[in-house]
Amino acid sequence: MSKLFKNKNSWSYFILFCSLALFAGSFAFQSISVNKSSFEQRVKKLEKGIHQLEKDAASVLSDTALMRRLNIAKQTPADLDYLYNKPYYFYVYQKLNNGQYLKFWNTAVMIIPDSVLNDVMDEKFVQLSNGYYYIKKNQSKQHPGLNICYAILIKSQFFIPSENFKESYPLNKGLDGVANISLNPSPYVVRSFSGKSLFYLKKKPGTTLNNDNVGFVIIRLISFFFIFLAIYFILFKNVVRKYKFADIPFFILCLLSFRVLLYLFRDIFSLERLELFRSSLYNAGMMLPSLGDLLISSALFCWIGIFIWNRIKPDGSEPPEPKRNKVQWAQGILYILLLLILTFTTINVIRSIVSNSKVSFDVTNFFSLSFFTAVGFVILAFLSLGFHYFSRIIYNYLFPAFSGSVYYIYLFIAVAGLSYIALSTPQVTALYLLCLAWLLLYTFLFNNETSLNKLIRFNISGIVIWIFIFSISISVLMLSEIDKAELKQRRVYLEKLDTKSDPGTERLIVMANTYLDNDFFQHNFHRLYDEKDNKFLRDSILSNNYSRYIRDYSGSLYFLTARISHCLIQVIYLMNLLKRLFYGSPTLLIFGTYIFMSLRMTSLLT
Repeated sequence: MSKLFKNKNSWSYFILFCSLALFAGSFAFQSISVNKSSFEQRVKKLEKGIHQLEKDAASVLSDTALMRRLNIAKQTPADLDYLYNKPYYFYVYQKLNNGQYLKFWNTAVMIIPDSVLNDVMDEKFVQLSNGYYYIKKNQSKQHPGLNICYAILIKSQFFIPSENFKESYPLNKGLDGVANISLNPSPYVVRSFSGKSLFYLKKKPGTTLNNDNVGFVIIRLISFFFIFLAIYFILFKNVVRKYKFADIPFFILCLLSFRVLLYLFRDIFSLERLELFRSSLYNAGMMLPSLGDLLISSALFCWIGIFIWNRIKPDGSEPPEPKRNKVQWAQGILYILLLLILTFTTINVIRSIVSNSKVSFDVTNFFSLSFFTAVGFVILAFLSLGFHYFSRIIYNYLFPAFSGSVYYIYLFIAVAGLSYIALSTPQVTALYLLCLAWLLLYTFLFNNETSLNKLIRFNISGIVIWIFIFSISISVLMLSEIDKAELKQRRVYLEKLDTKSDPGTERLIVMANTYLDNDFFQHNFHRLYDEKDNKFLRDSILSNNYSRYIRDYSGSLYFLTARISHCLIQVIYLMNLLKRLFYGSPTLLIFGTYIFMSLRMTSLLT
């Protein structure tokens, strides 16, 4: 073995060098190759999605029985279900003299304009008012008078984007915000299944795909941790051997530096790429924004506690009994405050795991458990073990500070704890009182561990007993929080049911539209033929209405021609689908030749 590997200090430098190389390499490889290849993969995924929809549409066109029923307008409810659930827009046009009219459609999102329809010979990529579409026209072989068109939404785009109307690529969400559609040639071309070039994609300037590869994120995080671990090893060999007192400060400084830098440069590490670090799963504030942050913090908390305990009391000897003076009493009170801060902070973190997360800890429901449930239990183990070691460290100095007057410890804990509880919110008062009683019992056991039972010592058997005590305590706390979380979910569900079954909903719609009857439209229908009057009439009906109605509902006016008889069944079917899709049933009002639909605004937002 070479001298390099015989020297343990050289190993520290070797670990530091490798960690720095991996950390820098994760950025270098990503910026050089990963961004480009990842963007190409996303473009290919979009193209593959278009091809799959084209194949699906071809299978629909090859169904001769379905085409025959569409031709004679005898489609069944099963046909409507089948076509409505297609991820593209399907239209059937009947040739009539020199033109064609729409005979069947499976969507109310958009209608292909006549100017575009007449311009499409076979397949074409077009931009409409609400996005970019790939439109393909086919002529039915069995029914020459039918033209079948389908439109695939490539990118949704709106004149005024909002929270509910965003620019997006529905076939590949990975392109959202990073790609623009261009008709000018670029390296990223998207072709149809026939091989025709439809459009090109260009990467938006200034955007980076810094979260493309999960492997790079993990490598970056692990190598960054080992950098600080190697720094501590180097400091231990070169400094701590001369100055023993610097051991604990250096260790804590290295770990805290690692943790603080993760907070400050979160975007650089792209931690949100890992589902464990997404705030949608767990969020308890700025210090604990995700379950992954809680896992790292709890692991460091436990590690620091074990490290400090092994350094201050490695041989199991008792500290020298101090002299009784005011300074010692002040130190004892400070230790009690630290103990209370430690206890209540740990309790609040454990409570937040249930109350501020979407992770299920209901072990009675096996199918509700997931990988994140196991992570949650690991976090609980770290918190319990860390609390155990930190409390032993505090007790190691607390009991000697009140030597001969141990009852003062219980008195000060009770007084300080009750003072804190008095300043807390009423919702947690009962829980904090139980935790304060538990802390007093916990302190009593530590003070009398040698006399109560020889098994309750700080050895292997003693640790098992303390783990058993912590497991029971945490289980009781978790059960109470799980019950509260379940009750909260039930309230939300009941509120939805109450709103959905509220009889005032229908009355409100009737009040708002009471004057929209046959008489009104018979006297004003002629205004619809004039473009300006048409817009004014529609706007006055939809905008100048009952204020509460406008706030809660979004109304739409549909004026149909005399051919309403053959498409009315499709409109009624659409209403039934809307009832199932939206929260709150839509209302269908038919007056002569116009249809009025009203939907709850909240249903469109959910």
